[in-house]
Amino acid sequence: MKKKFILIFLVIFSLSSCGYSPIYYNADIKTFKFNILKLIGDEEMNNIINLEFKKISDESAKNTLDLNINTEYVRSILSKNKEGKATSYSLNNLIKFEVINNKKSQMFIFNEEIKTENMNNEFELREYEKTVKNNFIKSKIKELILQLSIENK
Repeated sequence: MKKKFILIFLVIFSLSSCGYSPIYYNADIKTFKFNILKLIGDEEMNNIINLEFKKISDESAKNTLDLNINTEYVRSILSKNKEGKATSYSLNNLIKFEVINNKKSQMFIFNEEIKTENMNNEFELREYEKTVKNNFIKSKIKELILQLSIENK
């Protein structure tokens, strides 16, 4: 009985003080007010970007940033079968953020390529593409805000 108690106590004690902390725990994530001046490129990506910036933009924030955004999405055929039907694709996402702050301009470029096999039907492939675009945009907007927060300390 004592051995079980000591073992449980040691396991709990060792796990409670492992020193884990998130990577950006001490990062001062600032809030920004975003004004989108120009949004060109892929229409579906632009709609997602517009909605995401409306969600995260803080109207009462002191830091106001103007954005020019250029998006691009390309689906390329990598291979075909004997019948000539595509069997694999390459999905390329590209976002260029030009951030203008007090007449100073910075460019942030994010690019991602995903290779995928053909789906059973076109609807599944379109839904997969929407998911890829959505996840890419959300992660890159978070990355942009983190970089801006670190640079504006």
